[in-house]
Amino acid sequence: MTRPAIEITAKITGGDRAKAVLDRIVRRRNRGVDRIEIGYFEDAKYPGDGRPVAEVAVRHEFGSRDTSGNARLPARPFLRNSNYAISRELPDRLRKVVDPETMVLTERDAEDLADWMRSEVQESIDKITPPPASATLAERAGSGHKALQDTGKLRESVDARVVGG
Repeated sequence: MTRPAIEITAKITGGDRAKAVLDRIVRRRNRGVDRIEIGYFEDAKYPGDGRPVAEVAVRHEFGSRDTSGNARLPARPFLRNSNYAISRELPDRLRKVVDPETMVLTERDAEDLADWMRSEVQESIDKITPPPASATLAERAGSGHKALQDTGKLRESVDARVVGG
């Protein structure tokens, strides 16, 4: 993939401060994206009680126990599963989009990667197979309902942000 070449040059005489400003502009232009953040952010909350979706995600990811130490909610490792899938495919995807000379990831390419990562987490939620908790099983007997898909809030709240660029 070839990036269009943009070259910024300037001749400055007698102005170290002006040169420093132009140097910062050039560095910022060539910097690209700092990082991609994916997960459940502070603004994702369940309606009604305002419970953070991240809190619910952690409980499902690792499961929970009652005060006696008995399993109350089975672990449903959708985040670990998606992390594994992403880590296997990410190097190849990065090789296709990162400019090998500058090692810069453009904002557009980073947004595409962020969308892909978000969809991997959502697919992992869709594929999760551990059974629902006992109380949930009794409530849904014969409904064909799948774990982690009560309201869809957990799935729809997966977000991705491109930082920098």
